[in-house]
Amino acid sequence: MDFNPPGFVWRPVEGAERYEIIIAPLGGGIDRVYRVEGRCLWVCPDPLERGTYVWRWRALGGGQDDIWSEPFTFQVSDQTAEMRIPTGKDLVGRLSGRPRHLITEKRLDSFRKDCHSGSRKAEWEALKTEAASRLGLDFTMTEPPFLPNRSKEHDAWGQIFKEAMSGSRQMGQDAQLFALVYLIDQDERFGRAATDRLLEFARWDVDGSTSTFHNNEPHMSVINLGPRAYDWIYEFMTVEERGLVREALRLRGNQTLERFRRFNYGVTGTDNHSGRLLGFLGEAGIVLAGECEDVEAWFDFILPTTVAMYPWCGGREGGWAQGVSYSSTYCYLYYHFIFALREIGNVDFYKKAWFRNHGEWRLMCVPPNAYLVPFGDGRTAGRNSVISSWGIQRHLGRIYGDKRFLHHADQILEAAGGSIIESRGLFAPLSFLTDEVKAPEAPLPKSAASLFEDVGWLATRADLLDPDDDVRFMMRSSTYGSESHSHADQNSFVIEAYGEPLAVPSGLYNLYSSPHHHGWTRQTKAHNAVTFDGAGQIARDAEAVGRFTGFYTDDRLTYARGDASLAYGSRVSRSTRSVIVVGGRLIFVIDEMVPSSEAMWTWHLHSIKPMKVFAELKTVRLVYDRAALDVVLCHENELTLRTFEGWQYPPFGFESESEIPEEAARYHLDVTSIMPVRRDVLVTVLAPRRIDQDPVPIESLSDGVVRGARVEWDERAVTVRASINPEGHPLGGIEVEIEGKDNG
Repeated sequence: MDFNPPGFVWRPVEGAERYEIIIAPLGGGIDRVYRVEGRCLWVCPDPLERGTYVWRWRALGGGQDDIWSEPFTFQVSDQTAEMRIPTGKDLVGRLSGRPRHLITEKRLDSFRKDCHSGSRKAEWEALKTEAASRLGLDFTMTEPPFLPNRSKEHDAWGQIFKEAMSGSRQMGQDAQLFALVYLIDQDERFGRAATDRLLEFARWDVDGSTSTFHNNEPHMSVINLGPRAYDWIYEFMTVEERGLVREALRLRGNQTLERFRRFNYGVTGTDNHSGRLLGFLGEAGIVLAGECEDVEAWFDFILPTTVAMYPWCGGREGGWAQGVSYSSTYCYLYYHFIFALREIGNVDFYKKAWFRNHGEWRLMCVPPNAYLVPFGDGRTAGRNSVISSWGIQRHLGRIYGDKRFLHHADQILEAAGGSIIESRGLFAPLSFLTDEVKAPEAPLPKSAASLFEDVGWLATRADLLDPDDDVRFMMRSSTYGSESHSHADQNSFVIEAYGEPLAVPSGLYNLYSSPHHHGWTRQTKAHNAVTFDGAGQIARDAEAVGRFTGFYTDDRLTYARGDASLAYGSRVSRSTRSVIVVGGRLIFVIDEMVPSSEAMWTWHLHSIKPMKVFAELKTVRLVYDRAALDVVLCHENELTLRTFEGWQYPPFGFESESEIPEEAARYHLDVTSIMPVRRDVLVTVLAPRRIDQDPVPIESLSDGVVRGARVEWDERAVTVRASINPEGHPLGGIEVEIEGKDNG
């Protein structure tokens, strides 16, 4: 458990009036019995002694009084943080003064001084320059129109939706940045501009076209960015102006809480946007505390949810199942809330393992020069996600005193040319607002491999110190399935090398559930994965899961095995992918394929540049500007190798194909069995290199009993053999032999 007293979540039973929970020490002791009414998410009121416990629950009053749940085990250890969360009423009593959000009243004078003549001066001047530029543009928008029926007017719906989202975010961001400039420099031009934008937001009908239940994007812009600006220009606004803005924020806060309750968020509801809104409502609560009585109820929902559930798409290891792009928004934003809460409310959620370990996941999965950021929606927005990582890693490095995170942030800043404006989109300049610390030296490792089991992500890195010499291999096999912003891409992989994308997923995400997005980008065929008779994994299904069933790493190689069988539903009996990465740079992929009935399997590969195929040799070559990828398919039977380009459905929003950016990855390779099979094993060698290096010699060893390859590489001979079983599971075992350099 992260916290003591601990939090619990269980499934509701229809008709239940209340629930009974028993917490018992494992091995004997006094049982604790609690009666809980209402929501099936609860934080124990009493701290527990160190030890291992068993808990179970039953529903009362719903006709199942005699039925107990299965027992669940948990530990309260020395790593469990002692923290009793306050009630909403108690927390509101702690929140006072202006400003209070992200910058507190007692810190304001020293912060201003540091901006004007201290360590923050250069960055503050850059923020002011950005604010002056935005003030000169004088962007504003009025209340957007209602969205039309998407089924009848798809493109019109998309246009209105995107304009409402981008416009409201920009106006909110401008209001926030102008308010910060006013707070620090007392320049009334910026105070007036921020006030005018908040008043425009306040004119929008909360139950109208920007209701959270009709078009949640502009609603989120208001409740996310509005409270920060309100707090920072509080003294500038008139009493009447404050009242108008405050009432609009209060109504939106209550509507947000109603959304949580409708969807039963945190218990059975995994509504994606609510993962953002939870923090937005917390920020609004901090700002409006003492002025709106409703705030107490907001905190009584938010705080237990953060203890017992958050995040719903990750675990203690710090991963975010829906991908780097979405983590770069959702996680960054939630840190805004917990930072402000710690500073003003003395509630420290940074003690939770996920918040602490998120920087570890980001360190491995977001290189400073990343072109793309798998997996899931937004993966092509590599540069934006990397820039967001700068703010996150600098913030976490300062919070935890972790020099590795700070080194990572410095690498990102250098790759960006030495200048990043942190206040953009939905974000405040969070790491700029976080005080620097003297962190003990902790260098980055030269190379590393990590399996983040919480989200089912594998990442190997050849060189974390020199990003331009790095090879990044990533693979997903996740118990989180393919719902929401995740794709039907279990056991798929991605390779970037020497600063360039090589083996990548295909497709764009520029309008959710558009024909291109659903018909291509989400589907297995758009990923470096396997399909059967043209059919892939089940998209938009929480049950379409994978899982890693093996992992080993040492200073010579990394081995991992993912099982994606369940993701295909009844179509497939067995689909596993084993990977061996030697020296962080030479990659072997072993696919075990058992369809439920005879089928032709297809092994997919996608790229940004055209691929050259040597069909008789069963080899493929992909050449980028500085890097290349040599692919050898090791199988004794005839295979069909087919290349093609384009997409069945064009991406939304482009008038001509020439406008579509290269990151949509228009070049494709399909490798297919020559006839239907009941079972098969394919071994593939993927050897990334610099284009000024010669291809490495790769010898296929496939003979029907063993499939594999011998590779002369980096003064070593690397041999991988996969034994083929005539019965049962087709993959009998994998043997790896490394001769030469570093091996005597």
